[in-house]
Amino acid sequence: MCCLHRAGWAASLLGFSALWSNTFTGQFIAKRQRLVQQARGAVEEVLPIGPFCPFTSPSLRTLCTEPEQRQKLETILSRIDELAETTAEPHEYLRLGGELRDADSVWRGNLLHMRHSADFQTQELYEFTEAHLEKLGVSIVEVERFAIWQADALEAMGRSRPVPGPEVDPASEKAQHLRGLLDSFRFGQTQTLTMDFASRDDLEAPLVADELQNLQKDHGSLILMGEGYGKFDSAGKSILLDKLKDVAERWQVYLARLRLMGEPEPPFMDSSRKLLQRWGIGASDAQAKLMHASTLYGRHVCQ
Repeated sequence: MCCLHRAGWAASLLGFSALWSNTFTGQFIAKRQRLVQQARGAVEEVLPIGPFCPFTSPSLRTLCTEPEQRQKLETILSRIDELAETTAEPHEYLRLGGELRDADSVWRGNLLHMRHSADFQTQELYEFTEAHLEKLGVSIVEVERFAIWQADALEAMGRSRPVPGPEVDPASEKAQHLRGLLDSFRFGQTQTLTMDFASRDDLEAPLVADELQNLQKDHGSLILMGEGYGKFDSAGKSILLDKLKDVAERWQVYLARLRLMGEPEPPFMDSSRKLLQRWGIGASDAQAKLMHASTLYGRHVCQ
């Protein structure tokens, strides 16, 4: 497919209706702009974009750790914990080391896929994760090396050889971060966010209900469109990036309108806040990391 054809194809798929369609009056557009300004100065919140987007691309969905894989890892690590308080035959250490290495190859393969994925959402999540880990003083590569060291140590014990020293002091704060992150990578699964964005009085406010329906439809279409992002030419990439920015602004407007109507927070806000607490970051910090990740990925693929 030639670049010109691909750009036109992207433009046609992205040509869905938006709030600022020409069918709306200038008065409505002016009101929307005021809502955007109010939303930017409103209470700190995370928007349903990036890692907090309830719409998941098929590419990203396939990277969820399967229950069987998690069970396998739980069995291996449980036995390793038991051996910390007792001893075993060398062949068992050797077996556990090999099983751990094989099990780790699954999530490491997923990371490799994320690192080189053409899907915008998948690559965006990878860059976001790197930005978050950087604040903790670690990196994805260091987490992988820590996993390799664990398997190496077990196999060395099984072969009655000296155990290789870790790259990080086991008593350090960095080692604690690495162990926690390694568990997250091994047992990770897609985060579940409450999909409900509706206000209590939606049925009494058709405009708000229609706005939410169109917004969800358009955002979901963009996520699907982003699967081919890495293969687009520069014109196609720019179209998608602009539309994603527009969607983020529309979410700001929608949430601001609910506050002005005196509505309680949508269930999504509570579930996303709990996710942020588990990650140990604030909404503004998360948004800053997300913007950095999106900009970084956009720059990489456009080169």
